[in-house]
Amino acid sequence: MTASFRYHLLLLLLAGCAAHDVERPRPSFVILVSDDQRWDAIDFPAFRRLAAEGAHFRNAFVTTSICAISRASIVSGRLARHHRVPDFATALDVETFPALLKKAGYRTGCFGKWGIGGKLPVQDFDVWDAWSGQGQFFHGEVHNSE
Repeated sequence: MTASFRYHLLLLLLAGCAAHDVERPRPSFVILVSDDQRWDAIDFPAFRRLAAEGAHFRNAFVTTSICAISRASIVSGRLARHHRVPDFATALDVETFPALLKKAGYRTGCFGKWGIGGKLPVQDFDVWDAWSGQGQFFHGEVHNSE
């Protein structure tokens, strides 16, 4: 596992969404999306603990194995024929769950490869350190939109 990959995984783990409303605690969660990796490629104590103490989906499937289309499905909750992102250049033109979470008072963050065409949805996140395309690792400071 490369140092840049470990760095971005650490950032994702530390960037769990936390609710602003302390009177009604809401669950915090982190979604890790990996690119071009076998299902069994990551196995070290932090992930085993996350799997044991959180939700671990043992049977996962993808309807489209192209990363941009799959990522659009993940953030929109829609199949490719409904979000209409057929390639790496097409913008996602539907509301995403990060935007809905931010509207509901959650702190949201995106780190690493966004990988969906169109304008980057920086406004849907409180913390943004992501890029389109392949990008580059260790490219600067984390940008806070607050």
